[in-house]
Parts: sequence; structure tokens; C-alpha cells
Amino acid sequence: MMETQQQKKAQALIPKVVELIEGSTKFVAIETQTLEYIIQSELDKVLADINHTELPKELETYVVRRASGMFIHLNAKEILGGDGAQIAKSIRMGDTSIDLGGTTDEDRLRALIGELTQEDRRLLACYRRIRW
Repeated sequence: MMETQQQKKAQALIPKVVELIEGSTKFVAIETQTLEYIIQSELDKVLADINHTELPKELETYVVRRASGMFIHLNAKEILGGDGAQIAKSIRMGDTSIDLGGTTDEDRLRALIGELTQEDRRLLACYRRIRW
């Protein structure tokens, strides 16, 4: 079976998503098949929303952020259940910094999931093409 451009893009984003997940949760038991599916799902949503066939480079971090948040959401029990669960108190990606509230790891994980999975309709609107 021949790989599509979207599948290649999803595979290319895996290391970035893994880096964000590991950096923010210290969780390292990451299944790449599940992660690739989540990334592909987020890519499909964005491309359908903006009416493009290829993802603009500027939206890669948006897809990485959303896919990371979805993965963390789906694996929250495993992340919190580990003996070494250490949820970051703040995250920095490029020039953006996110400070997470909460005193427990569970509170910070919920805040992290909320921040990462938040839709940015204004950002997507900048790239939207009108359907004819």
C-alpha cells in the first residue's frame, strides 16, 4: 500500500509529539501506532476545517499540541499511575509559555490536557479557503 502525503506528514510529526508528551509528563511508554492514528485524526480535522489538501507549515505546532493533548487525555490513568508521575508546572514551546495551575499532579494534568486540546478557531480561520 502506498503512503499518502498525509500519512508521511503524520509520521514526520511523531517525534515532535513524543518530545512534548515526554517533556510535559515524563511518560515514556508511548505507542507509536496509537500516536500516529491520533496525529492523522487531528490532521484530517484541520485540513477539513481549512479546506486544504496539505498542512501549512505554520499549523504543525497546532497539530502537535492537539495530538499531544489527546494522547495524554487517553492515557491519563497510566501517566498518573506511574510511580514517577511528574507533571510539569509550566511548558514552553517556541515563544509560547503555558503555566499550569493546581497543586496535585492530577490537577496539573487536567489543566495540561485543557490547554493542549483547546481549539484555536481564530488561528485556523487565517488559513481557511472558501469552498466554491
